[in-house]
Amino acid sequence: MFLKVLRCLFCAELVWIVFDVLSPWHLRWAVGTFVLFTMPWIILILVAHFVKKRWNEDGNAALGCLYTVLWLLVPPVILFQLFMAWPVAAAQEEVVYRDSKYQVIIYYGILATNTDNVGIDELCGPFRKPLYYGCLCDVDTDKLKSPKAIDVFLNIHH
Repeated sequence: MFLKVLRCLFCAELVWIVFDVLSPWHLRWAVGTFVLFTMPWIILILVAHFVKKRWNEDGNAALGCLYTVLWLLVPPVILFQLFMAWPVAAAQEEVVYRDSKYQVIIYYGILATNTDNVGIDELCGPFRKPLYYGCLCDVDTDKLKSPKAIDVFLNIHH
């Protein structure tokens, strides 16, 4: 039953990734964060289950070694998610303006070498469509506080 739920969740995440990559409209960030943290674990568990099943059927030593290596991958995956994925998924953005049509977000750089960027998204329910993404030093976000000002800005920059 547990593996069936994992397979269904894995298929749903794959459908979401395909939709997110191919569509100009993207779901809000919470779904992406969930996939970022669950996808490696689901893949690791499903592959380990498949290898263990084959190892029990065949008794092949190479499959036993592969099964052991899969379990040895658990600490590196934990470390990777703690030190690399967590800062990406953490609150590194600030919503400066939001109404029913537009959203203006400042994306702060994670490392010292990253620059801060600004993005303007068009909103439609739970979906967003990126309209502009650029360096924060090029844009005065204090002026982007109304739909009319955002329309004028987008006409100038597109």
